[in-house]
Amino acid sequence: MTNKLHLLCLLILSCSILSAQTWEQVSSLPEDFRTHHSFGFSLDGMGYLVTGGSNDGPRDDFYQYDPSADTWTQLTDFPGPARGYAIGDVYEGKAYLGFGSSADAYLGDLWVYDNTTDEWTQLADCTCDGRNHPAFVAHQGKIFMGMGNNGGGNQNDWWMYDIQTDTWEERAGFPGLPVHHPYMFAIGDYVYAGFGHGNGFISDEWYRYDPVADEWTQVASIPDEGRVAGTQFSHNGKGYALSGDNEDHSSFETGQFWEYDGEMDTWTELTPHPSTSRWSPASFVIDNEVYLINGMTLVVDEWLYVDEVYKYAFEETPQTLTVQLKTFLEGTYDPASGEMTTYLQDDNLIPIEQPFNTAPWDYAGTEAVGSTADIWEDVVDWALVEMRSFDNPDSIVAQKAGFLLKDGRIVEANNTVDGLSFDLFTNETYYAVVRVRGHLSIMTESPLTVPSAAYYDFSTDQWQAKSDGVTPQLADMSDSGVFGMKAGDIDGEGTITVTDLNLYIAASSAVLQYNDSDINKDKNVTVADFNWYLPNTSAIAIEEVRY
Repeated sequence: MTNKLHLLCLLILSCSILSAQTWEQVSSLPEDFRTHHSFGFSLDGMGYLVTGGSNDGPRDDFYQYDPSADTWTQLTDFPGPARGYAIGDVYEGKAYLGFGSSADAYLGDLWVYDNTTDEWTQLADCTCDGRNHPAFVAHQGKIFMGMGNNGGGNQNDWWMYDIQTDTWEERAGFPGLPVHHPYMFAIGDYVYAGFGHGNGFISDEWYRYDPVADEWTQVASIPDEGRVAGTQFSHNGKGYALSGDNEDHSSFETGQFWEYDGEMDTWTELTPHPSTSRWSPASFVIDNEVYLINGMTLVVDEWLYVDEVYKYAFEETPQTLTVQLKTFLEGTYDPASGEMTTYLQDDNLIPIEQPFNTAPWDYAGTEAVGSTADIWEDVVDWALVEMRSFDNPDSIVAQKAGFLLKDGRIVEANNTVDGLSFDLFTNETYYAVVRVRGHLSIMTESPLTVPSAAYYDFSTDQWQAKSDGVTPQLADMSDSGVFGMKAGDIDGEGTITVTDLNLYIAASSAVLQYNDSDINKDKNVTVADFNWYLPNTSAIAIEEVRY
């Protein structure tokens, strides 16, 4: 940052005071990429910054940030028109970007970025007018966009893009006055939007949009000045408004950081970021830390680009929440009854302590019941469930063992909860992994929002488990369209190979035992188990669940 901005920072004492709190400076971008209105996002533990306005005009630059190395790397330029005033959001592991303006036009296009292939793909243009800095929120398979401004002035229309069908449709318009550069985010079932710059005013009004009912409701205004041109995000079930300009369209004297609770309809001020507020910065969240990047600030009647990048660590406040999962096992499913067999429980062979404390699981949980009499008659076997980070599906955030019932539900071993309880963040999204002895482990195809309103049922579709998109991870078990975990993974490693065959041979003829080689869980290791193993030979689980 310039010497003028450092001087201002010292005069208001904010840098020296706040740096001792929870904001921490990290590496800046290269000097030739000082921007406003860039789009920041994170995928798989990496941060990204793309496009933006600058002294050199609209940009198409694209950078990746590695938090472990604290370094920025320039990637291949964004392939669409260079632009400023664009907007975007992330949904199910992909980033969506659009709108803004090029050197000679307002844009209404839409692009998606897949970091696994490092490719941008253009999607359907909005059938609306192109515009600068609208609201833009990806939520529940849709993208909601509206407001902003263009040659026709400020707007208050509202549009919905369907990610699956690649189509746009107009929805009920924003009920406030037309504004550009509002704030916006999604929490739970709702989209929230408001503030922004109208004709002669900067708003403090805040609204909730119900996508199902297509209705708007005005909710609590921020208990401070109206604001415009900041950055925003949702995290752990709360929404956040970060930085921006005040009602005079100049910098706040201190950095601005506010948290919104949708359930309580309340705003809470958090620790301001260092120095004055910024006009049109970018942000992204990685591993419970938000990063504030670029933007401009007003210093002695001159707008200056900001080069310092800061991060803020959120306090961890998980809640005990219920996750509901349902799956069938290929080796135990009975098409005639539509349920699984319970032979192990019928002879009291299911252990009273969770059995995943050995390799390859090495799970140290203490889930147990007092005696075999405490295991009710509907139990098929133990199951191990892992909750995985939405941003990084390789990262396990919680684990628990419970009982798999004959109807496919996985429940607490003490039978007190219809599902499994984990310490997770309310309204946050996670992937779930299910592991059961003798069967290939599976992961949910789509993330779950907790607490879950209904069971995620793997059995309803062959693609309900995440796959490579070519080979389904679930077995087709009957003519009635019921699907289940593939039988034969005796060693639990995530592949069905000769190693599993050798374990079967070593345990062959075992009777009345709780044995990993007993694939069909009828308490005996016989040729019936081999017959389940054989057709699945060479089957392999997705990389995220293999050991």
